[in-house]
Amino acid sequence: MTMTGKGGVEFRVLGPLEVEHAGEVVPVPPGKSRVLLALLLLRANQVVSADELVDRMWSGISDHRRALATLHMAITRLRHALRPVDVIRTVTAGYRAEVGEGALDLDRFRELAHRGSYAAALAQWRGEPLADVPQAPLGEYRALLDEERLSVLERRIDADLAVGHPGRLVTELRDLVIRYPLRERFRAQLMTALHQSGETAAALAVYEESRLLLAEELGLDPDLRLRALHQRIVAGSGVPDLRLPDGLAGVPRLALVDELSNAVDEGFPLLALVGPEGVGKTALAVQWAGAVRASFPDGTLFLDLRGHRPDPVDAAEAARAVLVACGVPAERVPHDPEERFALYRSVLADRRALLVLDAARDADHVRPLLPGTPSCVVVVISRHPLVSLVATHGAHPVAVGAHRTEMSEGVARY
Repeated sequence: MTMTGKGGVEFRVLGPLEVEHAGEVVPVPPGKSRVLLALLLLRANQVVSADELVDRMWSGISDHRRALATLHMAITRLRHALRPVDVIRTVTAGYRAEVGEGALDLDRFRELAHRGSYAAALAQWRGEPLADVPQAPLGEYRALLDEERLSVLERRIDADLAVGHPGRLVTELRDLVIRYPLRERFRAQLMTALHQSGETAAALAVYEESRLLLAEELGLDPDLRLRALHQRIVAGSGVPDLRLPDGLAGVPRLALVDELSNAVDEGFPLLALVGPEGVGKTALAVQWAGAVRASFPDGTLFLDLRGHRPDPVDAAEAARAVLVACGVPAERVPHDPEERFALYRSVLADRRALLVLDAARDADHVRPLLPGTPSCVVVVISRHPLVSLVATHGAHPVAVGAHRTEMSEGVARY
């Protein structure tokens, strides 16, 4: 994502307040000017009423007219100080900071987080938000921004836990638990990292420490998710596995097997395996996937979407199954569909995995499940042509017709 906006201007609020133009820092005067610019940037491209600005910055002036005149003079001084950067607009109800796309670090942070690029989003932060701006007029803004950061940090850690190497996260999580002792999600993540690293006793000790602290500080028990995680660790329950189904053996269809393999060799990460009911699409896909699974060290996953049944598996439910199979604790899977799909894409982003989506109703059924990364190969099986997957996502179509005997000596290529 671009680091500067239109005209080479950049505004930064996720740390000390900064304005940069053409690679040079534009000094912002201390005091009221910094507060005023901060308040406008926090609501970039939105109107902030003059009354609100007066209430936050000049509440001690009882004469409202005088306060509005003071605000007007402060805006004039700020505009002069920011030259040649022209960012503040006067509108009927108040003022607006007109910020171009990608020019504000807060906007970049939110956009990257929405896309599931959690590490890149967190890299936008340079310290405490607006660290050099007087606190009182900013009210709740600092706390809200810090909560946003912590929420994205939690999602980044969930994604890291899902891709393995939990031991690398233990030190970071221990530090976070010390800094945020009542934040139960960090404690759950620490328990998960310890348990996945083989340190089950240490994971259970974290739970006991949490239980005692919450009882002493708040008079509460751990929340339901933390208790469920504790029970799962004690019970030693495993992670669900989306294995290729058994019992679909048949005579390999050499031409189609080669077509699937060749398509992947040629760089197609999305294959649309289509044909009428009963022609052996699923058997073909499972046979091929079983033969090439060694080329996908991060796993081969099979989901029956039941697209032609009365009880189809929707995309959000399928994403949850994949996340849990990839190691994300069930209680860590977001309830919000957009957050769930973002985590799904993040978890699969750097994996070399094969995903078989059987019995898709249509293209819309599977569209949210496409990782959008060339390292992960997806085979979609459907009775319908899936034309829009071919047209808009570059899927390679493989048509499966009535079976003809095609003997093969195997498919040990790849």
